[in-house]
Amino acid sequence: MIIKKKKFEDLKIGQQFIKVYKIDEEELNSFSDLSGDFNKLHCEKEFAIRKGFKNIVVHGAFVISKISSILGMEFPGEDCILLSINIKFAQPIYINEKFYIKLNIKKLSSSVSMIIFDLKVTSQDKVKYYGEISVLNRQ
Repeated sequence: MIIKKKKFEDLKIGQQFIKVYKIDEEELNSFSDLSGDFNKLHCEKEFAIRKGFKNIVVHGAFVISKISSILGMEFPGEDCILLSINIKFAQPIYINEKFYIKLNIKKLSSSVSMIIFDLKVTSQDKVKYYGEISVLNRQ
């Protein structure tokens, strides 16, 4: 496992990072086991459909864990310390649905090595989640 490392001084406002994901049934079941969240929306297609959804809904916390992985492993990487996440869940992400996590550097504070990102999680040109993330990137 390789952990990438971005130096704070190499980061620029407007710089983006985009990664694509698709969560399958095995991954979703593993996350349910890990989190203890076996809500039927995340496990039973018929139940989810009866409740007005198109398919089994991926846990929002699972998607947040993917965001955490990007921050700690890739962008900015090794020196990242998460301060806050503010996410709005506009639309559900479904099992086996391809989605994109997009981080855009909104602000940089060199005095404390803080980065503020705009976050968008999209699928098929629709915004599924959006928000703001703050991290420290101390070397």
